[in-house]
Amino acid sequence: MLQKFLERCASPLPASALPAATVLSPLSDTGRQRLQQDLKLLRHCNDLPVGWPRQARTLVIQGEEDAIVSRESQELLLERLQGQVSAQIQLPGHGHALITPAVLKQVLTWLETGA
Repeated sequence: MLQKFLERCASPLPASALPAATVLSPLSDTGRQRLQQDLKLLRHCNDLPVGWPRQARTLVIQGEEDAIVSRESQELLLERLQGQVSAQIQLPGHGHALITPAVLKQVLTWLETGA
C-alpha cells in the first residue's frame, strides 16, 4: 500500500526520484495505528487546522498532475486561505511530490524575498 502511494506521489516521475525513505520498512503495531489515525484525519479534513495563523503569508505550489489531492480539494484549500496566498505557482509536469531542485529553488527564493 505504501509503495503504491509513493508511486502516485512521485508520478509523473518514477518513484525512484523520491528521496530514500524508511517508510517502506515494516511498521510496528503502534506505527500502523498512527498511520490509520492519520488517514482517518485526512479523510475527514475539511478546513485549515485549529490554530492556523490567519495572518500568515502563504506560498501555494501545485503540481498540475497531482494524483493525490483532487482539483476540488485544491480549490477548497485556496478558498479557505482567502487573502493569505501571497504567491501561487502552478507546475506543469509535476505531481504531488514536489521534489525537483527547480521547485526547491522557487521555495527558497520566496522565503528569502517574499516574491
